Amino acid sequence: MQNNRTFHARSFFVIISALAVLVLAGCGTPSITNLTAPSLPPNPSQIYTITARIKPQASNVVEGSTVAKLIIDGNAHKMTMIPDTPGIYEYEFQAPPGVTELRYYFLIEYQVSNIGILRSRTDYSPLQVATIVGRDAVGLSSNRGPAGSRIAITGRGFTSHDNVYFNDSLARSIYDSANSISFYVPDLPAEQNYTVSIGDVPGKLVIGTFRIDPGADSGAPATVIPNDPQPAATTAPAQTAQQGGALTVSPSEIKIRETQTLVLKFITPQVVQGAPMLIDVTTDIPESVIMPEVYVQPGSNVGSVTIKGGTPATGQLYAQMPGADKPLVIPVTIQPLN
Repeated sequence: MQNNRTFHARSFFVIISALAVLVLAGCGTPSITNLTAPSLPPNPSQIYTITARIKPQASNVVEGSTVAKLIIDGNAHKMTMIPDTPGIYEYEFQAPPGVTELRYYFLIEYQVSNIGILRSRTDYSPLQVATIVGRDAVGLSSNRGPAGSRIAITGRGFTSHDNVYFNDSLARSIYDSANSISFYVPDLPAEQNYTVSIGDVPGKLVIGTFRIDPGADSGAPATVIPNDPQPAATTAPAQTAQQGGALTVSPSEIKIRETQTLVLKFITPQVVQGAPMLIDVTTDIPESVIMPEVYVQPGSNVGSVTIKGGTPATGQLYAQMPGADKPLVIPVTIQPLN
């Protein structure tokens, strides 16, 4: 009788143990490691490889039963295990045009076996996000220099429509290639640091910080006027343009957004002598261009002025120095902020 009770006790212990193993196997946490970079460079095919390492933690997973799926945009896509690389799965996802962000998660289905009993399991990963970066910048070829210096920005994804800004002031830029764009350091107050960015609002990409140094003193006449462009009081007659050249301007085209500023430089063919020279500037879009009068100071051939964008519009500036036959025409585009 005692032996019979012992037999039943042992049988009960075996059954309880088996059930415990079964329950614990069902509680195993899968190991799903996303191997996809959080930032993806764009490509003309708009196909992006999503990769993950998948290895269920349970020790009794039925071999060959694991199925990995990528869930994106509400659709399930069966992933393929990379040959000769156990546990690494991938899927080539074709992104719709214009998509800049991929939001997805992984789902795995597999079977576990406990004392001959098969059970199916389904597990999920947390939500994953990958951003398709259309452009990025490595940095500036130099982080300081005087006004007028030419500086290069290297990176990728640049276009001929990109603008370069020092804080909110537009700098004259030159499109070199999709991987390089150059700019001339604008005539802003020296011995200050400025944030350099590329692009337009919204979507500006900050490149770094640039410090404008004072210009080198070469003994030549000054080419930058004081911060106050207004002339000193004088009774001397206004200067007229000398023969042998025409008025020029830098940049030759204005393209800014409303409330943004741009330093415009008017360059005379000769250094002004005597009294300040007034550059007569008019426009056919007066509500769109906000600027003071422009003067070239004696001893210089450059008159700088800061213009500010007003009401969005497209038009022209007409700049004429004394004695010139016809005005210099400067195309102007003032774009809305959004």
